[in-house]
Amino acid sequence: MIIGADTALAADASSPSQGFQNLMPWRVRDILLVSSLYDSFTLQEDGRLNELILGEFLELSLHHTPGVTHVSSGAEALALAKAEPRFNLILTTPQLGDMDASALARAVREAGLDAPVVVLAYDNVERKEFEVTHDVSDIERIFLWQGNARILVAIVNYVEDKRNVAHDTAIAGVPVILLVEDNVRYYSSFLPTIYTEIIHQSERLVSEGVNLSHKLVRMRARPKILLSSTFEEAWDYILRYREQLLGMEQPTRGRLLIDGKPAVAAARGTLRGEVIPSPEEITQERLFALISVLIALTGISIGWFMFKNQPLRQMPRLLENKYYVDEIYDATIIRPTLIISREGLWKVFDLGVIDGLIHGLGRTVVNAGRTVRYMQIGFVRVYAAIILAGAIIIVGYFAYNGAHVLQFLTK
Repeated sequence: MIIGADTALAADASSPSQGFQNLMPWRVRDILLVSSLYDSFTLQEDGRLNELILGEFLELSLHHTPGVTHVSSGAEALALAKAEPRFNLILTTPQLGDMDASALARAVREAGLDAPVVVLAYDNVERKEFEVTHDVSDIERIFLWQGNARILVAIVNYVEDKRNVAHDTAIAGVPVILLVEDNVRYYSSFLPTIYTEIIHQSERLVSEGVNLSHKLVRMRARPKILLSSTFEEAWDYILRYREQLLGMEQPTRGRLLIDGKPAVAAARGTLRGEVIPSPEEITQERLFALISVLIALTGISIGWFMFKNQPLRQMPRLLENKYYVDEIYDATIIRPTLIISREGLWKVFDLGVIDGLIHGLGRTVVNAGRTVRYMQIGFVRVYAAIILAGAIIIVGYFAYNGAHVLQFLTK
């Protein structure tokens, strides 16, 4: 799935990099972290959150590192975001001192701020309760902290990819990878690993001969990763980016269904290059279905008008005999099957072959018994003669073989 990324990254090293400079116009440059002092302490590792993010970005050779500003209440976050519109991402915990994350996201939307709100939960039970009891429609995505600091890098990359995918695929055909997963705990584990592998492989695919600035610019052409948790969102991505879709991954058992099948199975035709029905084709199929229904209703209407005044009216013989379907079925299916079963399977195979073998085996046993019984006449002298003949045969056999052995040893 990831190997196909070389189509956009391993471009001709001699070509100008002007096209790559136009990629990823929207970047996360400043993060506004909204959390209580206890939650921020858990994430910051003794207050070193900036060093933590910087270390992870540099380890992945990502020289674009966003800054982090921390506040401990929703009101402070709103006031700071309105006063300084430099924040591109608001990262918050589910519960704040004066409001919850859903209220903060709604307030950000109503204020007209162009900053997605991402929730980072520290407890899975608390996260589930939050999703059940709150409206999360204004929240960009909910992630779960599981001790891996690269979830911060994954969140930044996820938000950037979602904002830039339409632009980058349109101007440069940047590849797209679709991750279909509705379990927060699972995709919070998958995304950091996938992004790490994508970035490392993209780094290897860039030509070593280009200078550092060209290399950094071309890294923008790495595949975009889109995360989907609903049927509508997954199918919309498939239809919108089917030409750029490198692969589709659904790590857990299929809970997202498309036409009764898991989303990955339904989209497999796209990944093999098969054509997905266009809206025009779907409309045409629906039109044919409508025509069929109208024909049926027309027939019902004709029958109703014909028999409403004369309910006991004699029906045409063709209709009385149901278009002779039963007669045709009996003549073409039932009778030939009965003839083949009776004349072929029963008389020839059953009576001739199976019964013949069984009866023949019985007769053979009976005839063999009749022949052998003549040897048991009840006279002791006859039995003694048979034993003597057997003993002579055995002794003669050993004597003959012994003579050959002595002859061989004396040579």
